[in-house]
This record gives sequence, structure tokens and C-alpha cells, in this order.
Amino acid sequence: MTVQMPYAETRLVMEDAPPARDVADFHLRWREFRPAAVEVLHKRSLNRRQSETLAWMIELIDRIGREDLPLD
Repeated sequence: MTVQMPYAETRLVMEDAPPARDVADFHLRWREFRPAAVEVLHKRSLNRRQSETLAWMIELIDRIGREDLPLD
């Protein structure tokens, strides 16, 4: 499987960022978390199944919009 990410990589420093409070916060801040997920995806220590699973997870999160989350 060839992974083609639809967004240009954005390098953000995550060390100082607070952790996500919940799934809605994680999604709203996905641009902050996405580079870390892509970095893990490119690690050579992942096997093929792990790489494909993570690639699909990134693809899925990229497609979720604000309207898909209950933001009470």
C-alpha cells in the first residue's frame, strides 16, 4: 500500500502543547497532532500491518469534520 497524505506536512512543536482533553478536543486540534502521527507512520520499526493501520487512521481523521462531532 502506498500512503499518499492529502495535506502538506506541518511541523509543529508538540512538547509544550497540552494533551487532548477528549476526542472532540483531539479533532479540533488535529493539525497539531497530525505531524506526530505521520512521524510515527514513517518509523522503520513499524511492520507493514501497523503502517497500513496508522495510515488508514490518519486518512479517516482527515475526513472527519466539525459537523461529525457533538460539540455541546
